[in-house]
Amino acid sequence: MKKYFKKTYEVLKKALKSPGYLFLFPFRMHGKRNSALKQHGFPKWKKSIIWMGWAVSVFHVLVILFGLFFSVLYSFIDPPVSSFMIYRAVFDGYEIRKNEFIPLKKLPKGTSRMLVRVEDSNFYDHWGIDIDAIESARKRNEKAGYNKYGGSTITQQLVKTLFLVPEKLLIRKYAEVIIAIEFDLILSKDRILELYLNNVEWGKGIFGIEAAAVYHYNKHAVKLNREETARLITILPNPLKYNVKNFARKKSMSRRYYRLMPSLEE
Repeated sequence: MKKYFKKTYEVLKKALKSPGYLFLFPFRMHGKRNSALKQHGFPKWKKSIIWMGWAVSVFHVLVILFGLFFSVLYSFIDPPVSSFMIYRAVFDGYEIRKNEFIPLKKLPKGTSRMLVRVEDSNFYDHWGIDIDAIESARKRNEKAGYNKYGGSTITQQLVKTLFLVPEKLLIRKYAEVIIAIEFDLILSKDRILELYLNNVEWGKGIFGIEAAAVYHYNKHAVKLNREETARLITILPNPLKYNVKNFARKKSMSRRYYRLMPSLEE
């Protein structure tokens, strides 16, 4: 038995000194920092690559685990708060209005259909991200000469609202894509729509369709008619600048509203 433990100890001792182990954990277990790296004669650029590879690996693991945890949690629990709410309250000084979570089946008939029509027409076909929409947005932005159009899906917008910030950062977008795919794998499409409608930003300090209905129409969301619902969905791209009364000043908003007309007649 003693021989077995002695042999195991020797194997572990050699493993801890190997370059492969250093790639996974680029710090020393005992003694001076990075002495093991120096022992193997690693140049600085190799050390930098090891550290970078380790950091990238940790980032991906954390994002994936974070997405899995909240995908499962929010499949049966309604989010009490979102990162967007915190951001608007802390950095923009907005007073966050009270919102009540409304189940999708209790919302006015056609609400989810109108949302999908103008926000994400391929919602029921994609897996969290829409490659065709991203490519289309890229071509339109090239033609416009600047980043005017986005190709985000409803799922991506939900993830951004719940966990991320408004700033257009590449790392934020990358994390958004990873978590959106996880959301789409674990949550049902109806649950994603339900979470979106109850958490999306609808104005300064206004989050969720219930708060939006009370603010814009002084009535509960369940009592909205189709025309009122259509106006609320119309302003979603820029609810901080436009409201249900003035959106017609923007041509793109007017076109968006008229795209919803068939839904009002269904």
